[in-house]
Amino acid sequence: MAYEDLRGWIAALERAGELKTIRTEVDPVLEITEIADRVSKGNSSKSGGGSALLFQNVKGHPGSQVLINQFGSARRMNLALEVDTLDQVIFAEFTHVPAESLARQLVAAKQMNVEDSARFMALVAVGLGDALVAVFDAKYKYEFWRPITAIRNGDIDGNPDTEIEATWQPIDITPMHPEYPCAHCIQSGAAAGVIEAVFGTMDIPEVSMVSSTLPGVSHRWTNIGMFADEIANARIWAGFHYRFSARVGADMGRKIGRYVVETVMQPVSTDTSLASPPGK
Repeated sequence: MAYEDLRGWIAALERAGELKTIRTEVDPVLEITEIADRVSKGNSSKSGGGSALLFQNVKGHPGSQVLINQFGSARRMNLALEVDTLDQVIFAEFTHVPAESLARQLVAAKQMNVEDSARFMALVAVGLGDALVAVFDAKYKYEFWRPITAIRNGDIDGNPDTEIEATWQPIDITPMHPEYPCAHCIQSGAAAGVIEAVFGTMDIPEVSMVSSTLPGVSHRWTNIGMFADEIANARIWAGFHYRFSARVGADMGRKIGRYVVETVMQPVSTDTSLASPPGK
């Protein structure tokens, strides 16, 4: 979580200019809700939705305080989740790399014949397989810790500039293998490398993806590099990876993808004049 307790969250709202503190006595019956309704429909905060309100003098309840409208704007939601936009949370939920699905869409969009489509799909599969071998070989060579481990142990990492956040949580459950480099990034990078090498460009006919984790939400791309970049960013925003790990993984993947296209299942000459004579 971004904040250890409600006090920390209130302090963050105040620092961001998103909180109005009301010290005048107010009645908890209808009066607080009437004030909150008027404020939320006004334009008293930087991001619309009215300010969050902290009532510190509630009639009949000495010592009690009421916080209301704390999530009433997109800016405060971003602040609560520690993201720049809510799209980062949505992207983080797209937790798989649908490279085969995207490849099939490209085969159909480009109306590839059976021979070319079979080779293309095979190259994508080989690229993904080689990428997995490479990334897990690297993961268990370096055995680098995940953000959840590093952040929760910020007091013992030998760096005086880091602090412990013992209750920090990523958006989803952290994968149970070493962090470096990013596996999703190398997979999407390998797919991008194959597609770019086969078609000679990153620009592609529009492809789309849906996710079982976010029913009803779809993403679309017309550039395979943008697809790979979104996958990499999603792993960072989810709290699973560091930026340097995503960059290394994506670069590894693209190199693997290009290498596969250049060295695997190359066209064979059909010129019979090049064949060796009998007995040779």
